[in-house]
Amino acid sequence: MKYFYINKFAFFVFIFNVLWAKSQSFDPTLGILMQQRLDSLQSAYKIKGISSAVYLPLQGYWTGTSGLSYSNSPIGKDMLFGIGSNTKLFTSVSLLKLMENDTSIRLDDKISKWLPSIKNVNPNITITQLLNHTSGIADIIDFPGYADSISKNPYRVFQPEELLPYIGTPIFQPGKGTFYSNTNYLLAGLIFQKASNQSLANYIRTNLLNSLQLDSTFFDVYEPIKGEVAHPWQNGKDIDGIPRLSLNSAAWSAGAMYSTASEMAQWYKYLFIDKKVLEPNSFANLVKFSSPGNYGLGIGRQVLNNRVVWGHGGDIRGYRSRFLMDTATQAIVVLLTNSNPLEINEVAESILNLITSHVVATGIEKAENLKPDTYFFPNPAQHKIRIENVPEETLYEIFNPLGQSMQKGTTSGTIELASIPRGVYKLVLHTSPQFSTLRLAKTE
Repeated sequence: MKYFYINKFAFFVFIFNVLWAKSQSFDPTLGILMQQRLDSLQSAYKIKGISSAVYLPLQGYWTGTSGLSYSNSPIGKDMLFGIGSNTKLFTSVSLLKLMENDTSIRLDDKISKWLPSIKNVNPNITITQLLNHTSGIADIIDFPGYADSISKNPYRVFQPEELLPYIGTPIFQPGKGTFYSNTNYLLAGLIFQKASNQSLANYIRTNLLNSLQLDSTFFDVYEPIKGEVAHPWQNGKDIDGIPRLSLNSAAWSAGAMYSTASEMAQWYKYLFIDKKVLEPNSFANLVKFSSPGNYGLGIGRQVLNNRVVWGHGGDIRGYRSRFLMDTATQAIVVLLTNSNPLEINEVAESILNLITSHVVATGIEKAENLKPDTYFFPNPAQHKIRIENVPEETLYEIFNPLGQSMQKGTTSGTIELASIPRGVYKLVLHTSPQFSTLRLAKTE
């Protein structure tokens, strides 16, 4: 965070007016830079093909591709990729939506209420502990013989119950740690189907994909392919000719879905920014991150370059995927690739860093004279903004681009914005002897 004195305020007036005039379309310069970065990363990391989508509040969406599906066939913007574990968020959201309308199932239910006794699975584990990976259940993919069983029977459609014998001894007692396990979401899917008396794939189609018009996204094995699928490449080899029935039926509620980069960006926007998918209480549970794992219900949290970021990765044979959302700017980055293995996190973080270094109309910077873990969010805001770890009774004032004071007072963490119209503003925090500024956008 830089410090600005009053004689420089004219500079902010000019910048805000320019930014507001351009706020309704995606910055073409940033779009060019992102395509250049995407091409550079595709070459540097030897990625066969990559499809990316970015969402920025007040600007909209950008999409870009680089590389090939196979031979001389370039990646198209509408190509489908396996999203692997990014399927998990659809599973957790389905359970939360079910709970909104069915009081017989709750997050704190013990799984013994819904499932029979399962070897190596503690019956007192709760649904929450499944979804936030604090159950201590071992991952079926680590069990000796699991991988061979999948690869040797490529045409076999596994039923979820057939995979339960692959659950190994527990890693720890429920609630005593965090261990990422695909088994958690296998069991969560079974609980969903038991409680709802319908298939998970059908529920996701009817209540999520159709209602949000995510028409290309599909649940493999249980639904037909919805478009052109990028060839999967594993260890440098095109494995498109190998059937994926066994692989994706086993992945099921933990990793069987396919999507496009643009539809994934829309999904995350609808869920995390527009908040049009879940009711407030359900959303609060979704992003209640466990400690020390920093994992919610199908979504993770981390700090990148002093910025709080939500996200998740996907890893399934022939594909890697990554979603990141900077909580300050609400910038969303989606990367889908047809290369595995791949350091997808580094690639996604490079794109996000490029965006956050260029977005100046929105976004939060840490103030050097405030506590090191001080953050402002959301930005853009609708009804209020929260400032975490701000000093008690901090004086603040909000100015419009003309330099007129719109609101002032004191805050210990929350500033209500109901009286301020839609627009771009400067928020000044008076932290004597200097003051700090925040570029703030209000969308409603």
